[in-house]
Order: sequence, then structure tokens, then C-alpha cells
Amino acid sequence: MVGPRLDAQGGIAAVARVLAQSRLKDDYELEYLGLSGNGSLLVRLGQSSLGLARALFAIAGYPRALVHLHVASRGSFWRKSVLGAWARLLGRRTVVHLHGALFHQFAAEGSLVRRSAVARMFGDADAVIVLSQSWTERVREFSQPSSLVVIPNPVGIPAQTADRNAHAILFAGRLGERKGVATLVEAFADVCVGFPQWRLVLCGDGPDAPIAAVAQRRGIAGCVDLLGWQNPSQLARIRETSSVFCLPSHDEGLPVALLEAMAAGMCCVVSPVGGIPEHVIDGVSGRLVRPGDRADLGQALRAVMLDASERVRLGDAARLHVSEECSTDAVTLKIEAVYAGLEWPPRSGTE
Repeated sequence: MVGPRLDAQGGIAAVARVLAQSRLKDDYELEYLGLSGNGSLLVRLGQSSLGLARALFAIAGYPRALVHLHVASRGSFWRKSVLGAWARLLGRRTVVHLHGALFHQFAAEGSLVRRSAVARMFGDADAVIVLSQSWTERVREFSQPSSLVVIPNPVGIPAQTADRNAHAILFAGRLGERKGVATLVEAFADVCVGFPQWRLVLCGDGPDAPIAAVAQRRGIAGCVDLLGWQNPSQLARIRETSSVFCLPSHDEGLPVALLEAMAAGMCCVVSPVGGIPEHVIDGVSGRLVRPGDRADLGQALRAVMLDASERVRLGDAARLHVSEECSTDAVTLKIEAVYAGLEWPPRSGTE
């Protein structure tokens, strides 16, 4: 299995950490190879080069290898395309696991060389895993895989739920336009006047100065905590003391931060983009709001801030859903079914 380094930031690394410690490591003698991680551009280039070399040698060294590639846009795609081509040249089985909310744009808007490389990588894979049904349609716009399977991201289920009486709204993700952070701050400013005890807690990497400026302009800087990127254990502690999770994104795959919040029994207010509406049903397991609609978001936040019992009801339903559909065991069983469906031994027939 090849993806980002396990200590890297972001949702793909979070998924990889779960899978690397799952039953796959025993059932399939899983060896996880991390490529790029955190740090400066030079550091990441060095990590990627060394990781790529290790992966090339590992694929060559195991004639019965099944190569599972976690793929996103830009550099991630080009590194995995090299490994996928090498694996197929040697007769290895390949599974392409697609992440990245904007990969469809990366695939459609590039040069002819890029579009051809994308179509070839996905079309030649023995199986392609996507995170939601909506992404099967997007993939078929740029390639025609022989096997296309929907498997959600895995998430651990904590023993305890979050404190649904806590007066904190949590956002976790990159601080940028795609995630709708500025809209969230504006909407919170619209409704927080009547809720002086409530706080907005923003966790994530990216430029925070524009967000701080919005909070300052709206006079709520004292009620907004900009905490930067938090490691998994830090974020878990923050979830324990927050009752509402909000992610008003404009585009998504299937955000791990949302699944983690649902697993913790948080009341989730999110936008119906990417795979989200396949897991959050409005009024049943969360609240759905229109992307970029500040009034709609403010109204939804105000409703759940007012009603603790509603937060509990929605949070309990969310926790039950991910426990059944997105737990580590549920997801790894689906991945093992993909593996089992591949012709074995590999095409080369070597031992």
C-alpha cells in the first residue's frame, strides 16, 4: 500500500493510518510505504524521491504483490502513475484508491498528456475504489475502469461520545475558500449575539489571517479560536468538548473530519457536496445547508445551538450510521472483498 507518510497532515494520511493498523496488515501481510509528508518543499521532494525508489524496489521484489495506491491530484497522481505503470509492467495487480475533492478538475482541465495519463492509469487498474456514488459518475467522465467500487473512508469509533451540552462549534479542515470557512465565521457572527457562551473553534492548516480579519471586522474575535493544525490526539480532545461540527464546503470527496465527528456523536451541520449526502440525511443524522448560503447556515446553527436535545438526537443517529457503515472493520471487509475478486496469482504467474 502506497500513500502519504503516516505522520503527514490531511485526510488521506488519516485514512492510511487506520488501514495500516487494520486487519489488512495480518490478512495480507500489508507493507505500507509512505512517500511525501510535512515540511518545506525541499524536504518533501527528498521524501518523495526516496519513498518512490523504495516503492519501485518493493514492487519488483514481491512477484505476488498486490499494489494498492492512494491517489490524489498533482504530485500524488504523477508519483502513483509511475508506480502503477511499473506494477503493471511487472504483472502485479493494482488497486487505485481515489481521494481528493477536486480530482475531477485536475483530470479535465489539464493538458492532453495529463488527461491521457489519468485515463490510462484508471482504465488499466484492476480495481478503482471511490469514496461515494457521486464519484463513480465523475470517474467515468475521464476514464472507463473495468471495476469501480464505492467504499467510504474508515473511521475509529471512540468509546465515549462528545459532550453534547458543550457550547462550542468545531470546524476541522484546511482554512480556505473551498471549505467555506469565511462563510462560517460570517454566519456565526450573525447568530452568536444571543449566545454569548458559545465559541467557534477553527482547526486546520492554511492562511488564518483572512479568517481572523473577518472575525475582527464582525466584532467576534474574542469568540473565535484559531488553533491551527491539530494532530489526531489533539483533535480528539477538542471534539470531546465540542457539541456541533460544521463543514460548509463547496466541494468534497468524503471528509474524514466529518466521519470522525459523526463517530463521536457530534451534531453535524454540513453542505450536501461530494459523498456527504450519502451519509448525512437532513433532519435525521445532521443538518444540510446550501454551500455558500450564509443565511441558511446561520439558521441551521441557531436551531441546534438552541436545542440540546436536538443535538443529542442528530448526534446519536450519526454515530450509529458510521458505526454500521464506516467503522474500520466494515471498511476493511469491503476492501478485502475487492482484493478477493482479483484474479490470483497475478498475470505473470510467478511465485
